[in-house]
Amino acid sequence: MTMSRSVRARSTLLHASLLVLAAVSLPASIVSAQSTGGPSSAVGPVRFISTNPFLPLFGYFSAEYEQRLKDNVAFAISGSHTEFDALYTHLDAKVRLYPNDKALQGFSLASSLGIAWVKRDDCDSLIDFDCAPTSQGGERERRTFTTPTFAIELDYQWLLGRTKSTAITVGFGAKRYLGGNDRDYIGIERVLPTGRLSIGYGF
Repeated sequence: MTMSRSVRARSTLLHASLLVLAAVSLPASIVSAQSTGGPSSAVGPVRFISTNPFLPLFGYFSAEYEQRLKDNVAFAISGSHTEFDALYTHLDAKVRLYPNDKALQGFSLASSLGIAWVKRDDCDSLIDFDCAPTSQGGERERRTFTTPTFAIELDYQWLLGRTKSTAITVGFGAKRYLGGNDRDYIGIERVLPTGRLSIGYGF
């Protein structure tokens, strides 16, 4: 059992590392290729770092890095740690379409693939192995599992100031958890609503 968990942990770490590597290298390579073809027609910052400033007050966080690729397309990587019907930690890679051809400003529609680490805050059965008391007689362990995710979201982003380097973003969407089994989802949902309220800095 210990070896199996160790193998799963290494596999999860490998998948997360590959996702981060792709998220960092893809925008840079595309922007580099575009720069050889001439200057972009867009004005203002080409990338934003944003966060929800209120979540840390409750012990959670949410942050995103977004890079403009074309006048109507941007790429983003986001991370969050929040609680709903369980404790969720997310890492997502997103492609965001701006139909007004003003990337990083106005309405956008995004789709994302990611990884979620889910820690349930309750136990569904006294005979559940993962919920059994610890060997030291302490509190019962929470069930945890890792799963790929897919999400769709609709956002609106305002760029403020003379240099348009301050962004305020609101949005909503839905996320589906693709992995795991029925036992993992007892008491929690496979599809959850998502929301976004963030303040960002552009450069």
